[in-house]
Amino acid sequence: MKKVVTLVAISGLVYLSAAYAHFCNNVYKTPDRLIVKAEKPVTAVDKSEEVRVFVKNNYPKAVDNVSLSAKSDDEAVTTEVEPAKIEKMKPGDKMDFKIKIKVADGAPAKKHKISIGISADQIGFESMDDNPVPKLHQLVDNKNNPSTQVLAAEALAKRDDPGGFKFLQNMAQKSSPDMRSRAIRGLGRLANKSTMPLLRELTQDKDGYVRGNAYIALALAKSQTMTLQRGLSDHDPFVKTCALAALTYRGSKTHMKALKTALEDPDQYVQVAAAWGLASVGEKEGLDALDKALGVGGKDCCIY
Repeated sequence: MKKVVTLVAISGLVYLSAAYAHFCNNVYKTPDRLIVKAEKPVTAVDKSEEVRVFVKNNYPKAVDNVSLSAKSDDEAVTTEVEPAKIEKMKPGDKMDFKIKIKVADGAPAKKHKISIGISADQIGFESMDDNPVPKLHQLVDNKNNPSTQVLAAEALAKRDDPGGFKFLQNMAQKSSPDMRSRAIRGLGRLANKSTMPLLRELTQDKDGYVRGNAYIALALAKSQTMTLQRGLSDHDPFVKTCALAALTYRGSKTHMKALKTALEDPDQYVQVAAAWGLASVGEKEGLDALDKALGVGGKDCCIY
């Protein structure tokens, strides 16, 4: 019997399942990224299998000695990554690694998880959740990397650290639309009742990008559908599509046609919002659209 293997990112910066991809502003305005994407986020393995993992350098400068790690959650499943490293990736370069997966005889037929990490001489992504609390507080205080601040604050909040919640709540209200939206989605993933009033308030924000992400966050936090339905009357197509996606994520079956139509919208943000909603429930059109956005991207929007 074949075993199912799921590849996930350990860093929290990227998720290799497209259903969990999220929105960002112009990638050239947020260059602190190596984009990572598995060819097959989920694969069935009999005895052995190879999976390609694509890496794209979205930094404005070259990175050296890029390496990929792959760690299984079960001793019966082993991994080997080739090549051991890529010596240099220039800005915009897209290359791939191969993960060789082997399953030992007698291994249980269940879902196995393989955690992915990416590093280079200039950078290193590690699991935020594995860091001790003092280290996370140091990362939150590092104003040179807002992305890391958000992730560290989310890791703190998962441990019920009040500093983590406070940072995310402040950033959700007082920052650039992109960073506000990252903090908003972080609050949504935490699904803490104390943050629900703020998320509902943010659906009335003057910035459409913030409003749309607030609806996505409410869906992630398992908000009542009545709250999400209010977004359907928003004048901004992006916000309305986010509301449709949020309702679909929460189990509604009535908005599939509208989301599939929105995949053809000329606005890339609308396309991505629709794709997220469809992909979140396993619809192939949504997954394909996210794969295309990740592989090709555009001057105004990308998935990471």
